[in-house]
Amino acid sequence: MVFDPDNAVVKLCLDGITSRDLSAKNVLIQEAWNLASNSEEKCLAAHYMGRLFVDLNERMKWDNDALEFAKQLPHETISGFYPILYLMIGKNYEDMGLKLKASEYYQNAYSAAIGLPNDNYGKTTKKKVVTALERLLNKE
Repeated sequence: MVFDPDNAVVKLCLDGITSRDLSAKNVLIQEAWNLASNSEEKCLAAHYMGRLFVDLNERMKWDNDALEFAKQLPHETISGFYPILYLMIGKNYEDMGLKLKASEYYQNAYSAAIGLPNDNYGKTTKKKVVTALERLLNKE
């Protein structure tokens, strides 16, 4: 999975997610969503739109939208992004107190992460998946 760093939607998402100004973050990511014109751009923009909301139902809506856009893309194009998408949905379920649904998505994230290379992204993503599974297993 490679998002084109010269793509306007990708730039807006990255600028938005790294902005320390909450208002600017919201504007940039909303602009990315409005500009997104294909499934790859919509997947990425929806993923970041979900980060703008505190309400779990709203987050879940955007995370599920991102996953649905990902499913419209060739697997080899987006496969490296699936672990993160599954992790985000799993975390929403975990925060809702739905441990079995969270476990299902964390296991999907684990399966999707196995094929990641051992570069920085792959190692970081795998660690996030393991941490999520451990956290869920250690909850009372």
